[in-house]
Amino acid sequence: MTITITWLVCSLIVLLSLAAAVQRQTTSRSGQTVGALTRLAPAAVISIGIFGTFLGIYLGLRNFDTANINDSIPSLLVVCI
Repeated sequence: MTITITWLVCSLIVLLSLAAAVQRQTTSRSGQTVGALTRLAPAAVISIGIFGTFLGIYLGLRNFDTANINDSIPSLLVVCI
C-alpha cells in the first residue's frame, strides 16, 4: 500500500510539473500571458511534496511499538522496490 501511495504522490508531482512546463512553452510561443497553472505549479508541487513527506512519516510510524523498539525498527528500514 505504501508503494502505491508513494508512486501516486510522485506521479502527481511529475504530471503537474510537466503540465506547467508545457503551458509555459505554449504561452511563450504565442505571446500570451502566463496561465494560472504555470503561476501556481511551484507552490503546489512543494505543498504536495511536504504532504507526501508527512504522509510517509505517518505510515512508517503507525505500527511502531515504543514498548518493543528492537522489533519495531526493522519495519522502518525495509526498502520497498
